[in-house]
Amino acid sequence: MGDYSYLSQQLEEHFAAHNRNDLDESEHSTQTITPEPMAQDPIQANILTALQSIQTALGQKNNTLLLLFRGDAQDPIEWLDDFERAATANQYDNEYKFQIVGGYLQSSPAIWFSQETDANAHQRISRWMPANVEENNTSFTTQCYQRFLGLFS
Repeated sequence: MGDYSYLSQQLEEHFAAHNRNDLDESEHSTQTITPEPMAQDPIQANILTALQSIQTALGQKNNTLLLLFRGDAQDPIEWLDDFERAATANQYDNEYKFQIVGGYLQSSPAIWFSQETDANAHQRISRWMPANVEENNTSFTTQCYQRFLGLFS
């Protein structure tokens, strides 16, 4: 990750110098331009955003195997605990867990997930876990417990 941090720093310094040159040239014009502090043009912002995304992705690993969930006789609490442990070991954040969980569901859980994440779903699942009580109905973890715990018992 150090190489990307260095590259990001170099780009920021380059853009800062470029902006200073633009300001020096504009002092000779009749109109004075006062830049906003830390303002970036769209290209600079896109490059920095891309670099930050790369740094985040490099922090994620795939060293720990994530298991499939098939429903039926499989304990959803145990599967979610195993999934969380593996995701934590791989340094996945909640957003990334939600992005990939569908790939680890098979059979009826896969169908359920597809239906519940559809844009037209009544209470569309849109996040890994709730940040507050109001988000329970749109949380994968909460809805998965509710949907599959009864089948296991």
